[in-house]
Amino acid sequence: MLKKRTIGLLAVAFLVSGCAQLSAFLDKQTPTAQASDAPGEAAVEPPDQSPNQPLATTAAPQPAQDTAPNQVASSAANDALPQAGSATASQLTQSPTASDASFDENADVGAIAPGSPAAEQATPPHAVAPPTAQPTSGQPALWRASRGETDAYLFGAIHTLPNNTQWKTTTFLAAMADAEVTVLEADTSSPDALSEMNSAAGAFGFYRDGRTLQSVVGLNRAERLRAIAEASGVETASLNMMKPWLATLLVTQALLTDAGFDTSASVDAAVGRQAMAEGDRLAYLETPVFQIEEVLAALDEGETLVNFDLTLSQFNDFETLVRRLFNAWLAGDTKILEEEIIAELRATAPKSFKTLFTDRNETWTSYIAEALLGQDDLFIAVGAGHLIGDGSVIEMLRDRGYTVERIQ
Repeated sequence: MLKKRTIGLLAVAFLVSGCAQLSAFLDKQTPTAQASDAPGEAAVEPPDQSPNQPLATTAAPQPAQDTAPNQVASSAANDALPQAGSATASQLTQSPTASDASFDENADVGAIAPGSPAAEQATPPHAVAPPTAQPTSGQPALWRASRGETDAYLFGAIHTLPNNTQWKTTTFLAAMADAEVTVLEADTSSPDALSEMNSAAGAFGFYRDGRTLQSVVGLNRAERLRAIAEASGVETASLNMMKPWLATLLVTQALLTDAGFDTSASVDAAVGRQAMAEGDRLAYLETPVFQIEEVLAALDEGETLVNFDLTLSQFNDFETLVRRLFNAWLAGDTKILEEEIIAELRATAPKSFKTLFTDRNETWTSYIAEALLGQDDLFIAVGAGHLIGDGSVIEMLRDRGYTVERIQ
């Protein structure tokens, strides 16, 4: 029997593993978004004529705002930075590292660099509150990896937040101020990137070969998902044409909204706006098309039913589960996130876990290692799931001999 606490694989992708571009596409499929669509921002329609007809793209929605009104502009990676996936870092001599267990909860987390900008007062991490509690401020985990005089700050992000969440601490702002280059998983805001994501979601998220969601997962599973979708007000006319990963993400999106999360807001976008305000150069580890075609759409077909069942099981008490994981992220409690997400997924869906986490972690670690050969400090924000547990980017950097310390 599945453990009740197990979170579905696709919800993990949405919350902590990246693939944030889908939020814009999914926003157009939910009742709230459909009711508020401006002219020229119609929802994407599934293929309803020739199965080989390409899906038309739509106008890109505006990115979410948190404190700054300006949109994050698209920015190409600086020529001096390595291209993601191309780095071939040599093995370095193992150097002493600081473990997460040695992190001093009572240390002054507000001064990691001279001239830290004024911001909300940082407070030390506390125990994760019960699922019903709704904290509004905290200290998400932040690390610093060093090689000589060059630093890379690694911040674990999530891709949807409850309204009025205060997560920017003095340590976070000081780290961003110290970096000349900000690196995100992918461009989540430019019109071109959103248009590419929109097309990719249509091309790889719908069946075009005569199969349907019901024929792949079975009548009982398909009807259970449809019932949950309808209860959340999701339009289900095209649900049976969607592949399991897109259908479950669509319902997850609606349930997150029901639970009080703003699915148009993300830490990634806020980091991008902060970088632009500071005049940082922006670089991206992946493209929207890669995240959809090579990650979500490439999840192991043999584990489809396992992934689908895990996702259905999470819907039984979705708000309690997601609030607990969000509270853990906000408090910087990597132990809970590792136990309830990383360990569970590695055990239940190892091939899909490899696609979502391990393979990408290896590529990103090579990118960071090569970038650290330069002179510019970096601030890197990726899904929190990539920075915790065995096989994380943090552990891979340590294995290569880099000094990595948790600073928040």
